[in-house]
Amino acid sequence: MAGANDQLDILIKSTPVMNSSPAQNLVDEERLLAELSKVKDIKSTLETILEHAYDGIMVVNSEGIITTVNKAYCRFLGFEEVELLGKPVKKVIENTRLHIVLETGQAEVGELQRIGNHDFIAMRIPIFKEGKVVGAVGKIMFKNIHELNALAQKINKLDQELAYYKDELQKFRGAKYTLDALVGQSYSITMLKETVRRVAIATTPVLIRGESGTGKRLLAHAIHFESQRKQGPFIQVHCGTAAPQELEKELFGEFQGRDDDPSANIQGKVKLAHRGTLLIDEIGDMPLSMQYQLLQLLQGQGFQIDEEGHKKPLDLRLIATTNRNLEDLVRKGLFREDLYFRLTVVSLFIPPLRDHLEDIPQLVQHFVEKYNKERGMGIRAVAEEALTVLTSYSWPGNVKELTAVIERAYDFLEGDRIELKDLPVYLQKLAGHDHRIQSKEPQSLQSLLEQTEINAIRRALLKTKGNKVQAAQILGISRAGLYQKLMKYNILE
Repeated sequence: MAGANDQLDILIKSTPVMNSSPAQNLVDEERLLAELSKVKDIKSTLETILEHAYDGIMVVNSEGIITTVNKAYCRFLGFEEVELLGKPVKKVIENTRLHIVLETGQAEVGELQRIGNHDFIAMRIPIFKEGKVVGAVGKIMFKNIHELNALAQKINKLDQELAYYKDELQKFRGAKYTLDALVGQSYSITMLKETVRRVAIATTPVLIRGESGTGKRLLAHAIHFESQRKQGPFIQVHCGTAAPQELEKELFGEFQGRDDDPSANIQGKVKLAHRGTLLIDEIGDMPLSMQYQLLQLLQGQGFQIDEEGHKKPLDLRLIATTNRNLEDLVRKGLFREDLYFRLTVVSLFIPPLRDHLEDIPQLVQHFVEKYNKERGMGIRAVAEEALTVLTSYSWPGNVKELTAVIERAYDFLEGDRIELKDLPVYLQKLAGHDHRIQSKEPQSLQSLLEQTEINAIRRALLKTKGNKVQAAQILGISRAGLYQKLMKYNILE
């Protein structure tokens, strides 16, 4: 960088004065000197910054001649300043591309460069003046590839920590699943999705009904995501996981609404759901005493106290799920009738998996993609005979059971696809009696009817865990008729 200040002095002395008045000339000269002195100070400051910068910096002119280089650049590459200044960059710097940047006018950022035994990350930027390239700047961004790797590891660690805390926050106050998580293209699932889109925009309580394992909580998440409250909290309470006293405290806190003061300050998870959605899972298990408090809340009698001590009505939407027959509970006096009618204004039913078996291939593919991502595996397909079994089973545990079956298969498989042998024994057993799976030869009508009857009996026995009386009821035949068929087909369960 030597010689820059001398050039400024020459420029100051050689600058002509154009005014005719001696006094005016003196004023103009003083102003020019002041401006040039200011420029000189700025340049001196920039030189100081460049000299003490951690990053190596080099500047070339339009001819590719090195005009500026700082000490950090020289120290890193083992050069002296005099070895570089005034020299063509492509002759003194190995593998440089600064002269290429001059030709193309295109910046190169984050490029790997090697000089001698040094590997580093470089940045090259063209300098433009009046639309023309008049030079280029080269900068060493990372002096050692290990520095970049260390930085990448730090960033990855921070990303992982951020993802963890976001996930934990989501678990506490946010929904996780959108409507896309409700997988299936059958008529029943398609119509259910359409209904959810319509009812989600309202604030009316929603009751979701269905057998265990059908995805009731997943659907509740989706309703929240489809609603205008999706930016608000999504708070969940499960009625079957705690004693009545603990459940009451969890839901309503220490100060609950009572008969004599229905507008008492509401606390607990109900308060946390303010301006969001409250999911009460398995509401059929809720004690009668709490049902009255919940009814009060739904009737607009729940309040919270703000920081200034004012009462404000709670603003939340209730979604409840149940796998129980609420009508039967009402008849037995175990569920309040007035709460029942308040909840069933909008009632959604998720069909059991046995009623939409045509969705199983899509569900299987969904779970394969999920576990591939979670386990870092590359399973590409499910064997045809395995898929045939999956689509012919009755699935008493519904989608939850199917999920467990696919996850279990990942613990046993050896290749890149799920085979029949990777499925649970009870499914392999089902396949062992299904001639349609074992053979591709045409079968007679009588043979097909017999095989259908065998499969129906086996499924009934599996569902009832071997109870033949209940299995006969499911099949719609007498117990004696069932025993005859068991003997006929040599079914020993």
